[in-house]
Amino acid sequence: MRGENISPELRQLLHHQKVTNFHVRAQLKRISEDEYVREEGRQEEKIANARKMIEENLPIEMIERCTGLSVEKIKQLLAMSH
Repeated sequence: MRGENISPELRQLLHHQKVTNFHVRAQLKRISEDEYVREEGRQEEKIANARKMIEENLPIEMIERCTGLSVEKIKQLLAMSH
C-alpha cells in the first residue's frame, strides 16, 4: 500500500501540511467571498447615487463620470424610474 514505509514523524508532517493547506484554501475562499460582498455593496451604492442624480435630472454623461456606471446601466435605471 502507498505510504506503508513512512516514518511516524514524516506521516505527522504530511498530515500537518494537508491541514495547513486546507486552512489556507478556506481562508482564501473567505477572503474572496468578503471581497465579493464588498464589491456588491459598492455597486449598490453607485446605483443608489445614480438614482438620486436621475431624480435631480442630471445629464447621463455626468452620472456616468460621477458613478462609474455604464451609460447602458444608467439608461436602464432611468427607464425604471418613469
